[in-house]
Amino acid sequence: MTRRITAGALLVLSLLTGLSTALDLDTPLRLYLVVAFVLLAPGWAVAAHLRADRPALEWVTAVGLGVALATLLAQTMVSARSWHPVGAMIVLTVLTAAALLPHLLPGAASAAVHHLASGVRARRWGTDPDAKASP
Repeated sequence: MTRRITAGALLVLSLLTGLSTALDLDTPLRLYLVVAFVLLAPGWAVAAHLRADRPALEWVTAVGLGVALATLLAQTMVSARSWHPVGAMIVLTVLTAAALLPHLLPGAASAAVHHLASGVRARRWGTDPDAKASP
């Protein structure tokens, strides 16, 4: 239940950030929205699929991933000599919102994503019950 609340709050943050960016609002609130969004939302949308044992580990991973994704996006724009930060922020907010939806949806879509993530985690740590034992 708390994952759904977190995903919902981050979805609202994503939508507010995308809207304030698209409308080019000239307010200090936009700075706070963008910083909070970049630090929390994209990384949590990915890190929450890993189902870390401790919430602190999940949030540290989320912040690291958020900063890494924003840096990668900015570096890609610089390398391509195509600097469009407004467009990049809008794309990032839309992709993040799409990645947050499975956390909000009960049923098959959410279960499929979490099943895939748990399979990757299980194989990584050698606890996959479906894996064949090596001879």
